[in-house]
Amino acid sequence: MKYTRHVVFPFSVRRAVVTKEGAFQARTATSSPLSELAEMTEEEFRVAFKGSAVKRAKWRGFRGDVAAALLNEKDAAQCRRTSRLE
Repeated sequence: MKYTRHVVFPFSVRRAVVTKEGAFQARTATSSPLSELAEMTEEEFRVAFKGSAVKRAKWRGFRGDVAAALLNEKDAAQCRRTSRLE
């Protein structure tokens, strides 16, 4: 079962174009492992995502998104273990 907090519309994915524009490249904080994001304090969140659209989710929303991603990661790992048993 996948846990999600946001709906991703296929329309957006089909028309997505990869860009090399620096303003659209991933920031260091968003490239961090989930475990690091889960341990981030509210102050670290403010600093890491200053001027970023991620701040629109606010601290509480960010924590919820990280929790959902961790659950999805756990489910994927469980599926891999189960498929080896079959």
